[in-house]
Amino acid sequence: MQTSDERELVEVIEAHLPYDGPHSRDTVIAAAEGLPHLIRYLNNATQPGTARRTLEWANTIDSAAVS
Repeated sequence: MQTSDERELVEVIEAHLPYDGPHSRDTVIAAAEGLPHLIRYLNNATQPGTARRTLEWANTIDSAAVS
């Protein structure tokens, strides 16, 4: 179950980058530019010191996403 903060984040993303578009060069670039920030967040949130509270091994997303 999502918290209100999680729902709010999804709503912000959907408001700016709706799945069904409209798609443009700018929206595609904006989505691509956001990926490194999300990966950085995931890596930090799942490092060894916090992984027990978040998701163990999720910090490997960096190597999977940039492959």
